Amino acid sequence: MNTLTTALVAIGAALLLAVQTVDPDSGSYEVVSPAERTVAFAGDPGTIDVTTEDLTTLVQQYCQVCHNDVMMTGNMSLTGFDVAAAPERAETAEGMIRKLRAGMMPPK
Repeated sequence: MNTLTTALVAIGAALLLAVQTVDPDSGSYEVVSPAERTVAFAGDPGTIDVTTEDLTTLVQQYCQVCHNDVMMTGNMSLTGFDVAAAPERAETAEGMIRKLRAGMMPPK
């Protein structure tokens, strides 16, 4: 897996963790800060410590090239998108996760 794909998978995982998780003991939902989580990937023997700032930088570097206020590729702008505030833009974050999981992003 190349570095860009790995980084984008990390974004997806962090966004997914940022929205909501279920507390298995109580069955209730709680908001979990992505900064409090460690991201682990299937098949990866270790973990990768990724901060929300790292992921926001990655979105700015790779995603905003096409998904900006001028180009509006896919009818989506990620200008100003902050991974730490993903729950505030849940529809956008969920769209990113779906496209990453489906292998539709990044374009090849």
